[in-house]
Amino acid sequence: VDIMVVVAYGLILPQAVLDMPRLGCINVHGSLLPRWRGAAPIQRSLWAGDAETGVTIMQMDAGLDTGAMLHKLSCPITPQDTSASLYDRLAELGPLGLLTTLASLAQGTAVAEKQDDSLATYAEKLSKEEAKLDWSLSAEQLERCIRAFNPWPVSYIIIDEQPVKVWKASALDTNHSAQPGTIISADKYPDMRQKSIAGCYQNNVGWLYQRDISEKDRALLQELCFGVLRVLPQLEWIIQQLMAKTLTGKQRTLHNLIMVGIYQLAHTRIPAHAALSETVNGAVALKRPQLKGLINGVLRQFQRQQADLLDERAANHASRFVHPEWLLARLKKAYPHQW
Repeated sequence: VDIMVVVAYGLILPQAVLDMPRLGCINVHGSLLPRWRGAAPIQRSLWAGDAETGVTIMQMDAGLDTGAMLHKLSCPITPQDTSASLYDRLAELGPLGLLTTLASLAQGTAVAEKQDDSLATYAEKLSKEEAKLDWSLSAEQLERCIRAFNPWPVSYIIIDEQPVKVWKASALDTNHSAQPGTIISADKYPDMRQKSIAGCYQNNVGWLYQRDISEKDRALLQELCFGVLRVLPQLEWIIQQLMAKTLTGKQRTLHNLIMVGIYQLAHTRIPAHAALSETVNGAVALKRPQLKGLINGVLRQFQRQQADLLDERAANHASRFVHPEWLLARLKKAYPHQW
């Protein structure tokens, strides 16, 4: 074996393995080392407000991303970047840096630069708990957290004991006297801003809002969003009948996509072929093309069983209601005799 290449492996290789290849083991790391050693360098660079990041090709040793650096490529971090967009750009730089490094190693011209440990920072692994917005932070810091945790684990707030995901935000250069975390307005138009939150020790204000969409698609998006939420318990019940095991974790977004597809088939005048096509293509947009077949299969199964499922749902005591379970529980408790 001449060389071993590791990308996003996540484990420390034992010395016996590192010594096997003639030219050693090299790693493609998503930061400008020694900054952001560890599991989540892309997200942490956004989270910290770094102006740039990049890719480092390094010679692996027994430590965690501590080996000598063989090649670096940098790229700026824009104010609009999320971890997804930044990942895509670094994914283009990584192969370029790797090919350059392999060529220099083969020619014997590679120069290894020792890392300065005094400049090292550690990119700790992300957690869902960390994604909950901390109102003690400034609006600028919260905005960076939201971009860093998009598309996973996705920042969220709690409203009426229910988590609400926040995909995008902007910090405003204004002050407000409200307590941190207070909703001071909730607007849909003209700029699709969803929630205005006063939340930080400086009392400045931030907008939390939906992703940018075109004017043409705004009405359809509103109908799909509000429509799915209106019959959410029923859609959840239908999916449970169609799938032996529902999608969870990082694939939960695809579960929501299937609900949007079923809603279009059952509750809108969108042609079935168009609803199927757009929903299946949504898996590609969400970077899960391997699940296109699953989504297509579930939606076509619903088409075949639609009449029977809707009849069964209407006869089912729990699933025929469109209220969430927590509200049904409160109603039952408040009105036990009338229920």
